Amino acid sequence: MKQTIDLRLTVETDVLKVTVVNRSEQDLRLWARDNSWGWSMFSLLLALPGSDEWRELTAKPVCWTANIPHALNLPLGGRLEYDLRCEDPEWNGLDAVEGWLNQSFQVRVRLCIPQTPEAVAQEVFIGEALTPPCLSKPPHSWLTGQGG
Repeated sequence: MKQTIDLRLTVETDVLKVTVVNRSEQDLRLWARDNSWGWSMFSLLLALPGSDEWRELTAKPVCWTANIPHALNLPLGGRLEYDLRCEDPEWNGLDAVEGWLNQSFQVRVRLCIPQTPEAVAQEVFIGEALTPPCLSKPPHSWLTGQGG
């Protein structure tokens, strides 16, 4: 049975809102972001307008005092919302786009859940999805925490 999800992105002043929509033929499960598996499942792709050169930012790892696999149910036709804010998470690779912060740029969010023993045991969706590009205008508070 095919497992399909759509990823949608809304850029707001201080938050990226990622909506995951279940387009498959069955209920799915996705990681919550309160553990290492869910924390690192999103990455950002940034590009200047008109460019096809995308820079990827990945979530910096955090030290978990308790790291327990926790998944959320995504019913057939249902949706889950995830908010990405400044320092939630912090991003590796930010220095590569530091010179872009005073101008508009395109942003996409990638969801990537690899096959791990935990994903199999929790029956979590395994695969990738990518949002269409959205324009982010300065001050990009969702990324920098500045302005807004």
